[in-house]
Amino acid sequence: MFVKVYNAFYPYVYRYVYGLTYNHQTAEDLTQEAFVKALCTLQFPNENIESWLFTVAHNLYVDYVRKNRRLELRESHLLSEIGVQDFTGALMLSETT
Repeated sequence: MFVKVYNAFYPYVYRYVYGLTYNHQTAEDLTQEAFVKALCTLQFPNENIESWLFTVAHNLYVDYVRKNRRLELRESHLLSEIGVQDFTGALMLSETT
């Protein structure tokens, strides 16, 4: 039964997650996690597996975004603590003149 569900819904769940992330590797990872969770819960055959898969995929995406946002904030804070300066603006100005 799981193989049937996987073959039927993998492309749809992957495209959904890819549309959220625009990253092939991340979309594959989150889709795989959704199906691992599905494998654990397929003991309830009366559930609507399609809507459940999309809900799980969406929740995994939200968790992924939260985790990465925290990492970006930590990196930004760390860089400001050690006095790293952003010279991007100065470089762009010097290239245009």
